[in-house]
Amino acid sequence: MQVIADNLQLLIEWLMGVPVGLKLNRPLSTVLGKFFLYHLYLWKTYIDIIKPIVSTIIFISSTVGLIGLSFQMALLSDLITMASLHCYCFYVYATRLYGITLHGLGSTLRMFGGRKWNPLRSRYDSGDFSWDQLCVGMFIFSSLLLLLPTLLVYYVVFLALRLCVLFLQGTLRRLIWIINSLPSYSLLLWILGSPSLAGKSNFSKYLCLVNKLNIFHLQATSYSK
Repeated sequence: MQVIADNLQLLIEWLMGVPVGLKLNRPLSTVLGKFFLYHLYLWKTYIDIIKPIVSTIIFISSTVGLIGLSFQMALLSDLITMASLHCYCFYVYATRLYGITLHGLGSTLRMFGGRKWNPLRSRYDSGDFSWDQLCVGMFIFSSLLLLLPTLLVYYVVFLALRLCVLFLQGTLRRLIWIINSLPSYSLLLWILGSPSLAGKSNFSKYLCLVNKLNIFHLQATSYSK
């Protein structure tokens, strides 16, 4: 978990600069970077506190998990969830900021079109706006539009991290399902040619005198017998 936090810190510091040559809004990028770095500092402090407890839990779970591979993979999925908790929080923060910005842009655009949201009837109604209100709306729209690329970069980066975590967890869940559904023990016995599984089948034919029907009897025997 410490390695993930250190790499995430390097990523945030890279975003605060000039990522892939993109010229972002420097004040906003600095504020967002310091905000995420502060939360990352809190996460590192939390890791230092719970590290002995987590190590004990992992040791006990790993010892118990020797009885099955699916248990080990489920434990790994839980550890990934716990180790990426701060990544999920950063994704939520970036998503909320990006969503608020898009909502503000949409509201100002509707204001320029002479429409406003009516919360009582839950619909858009026509509205009359004064020149001062339109000037304020233009100022808000221009500010949000200039800040949108910086927020979009942070949103895309943390969204990519979140998708990577979800893909990894989904892969582990699929593997666990395959392991639990596949008859691994019987398949292994069949590959090794175990006498407890391999055998021969005998068919016996009987004639029913009452209904004049042929009755077949199947008897399976193993080589161990």
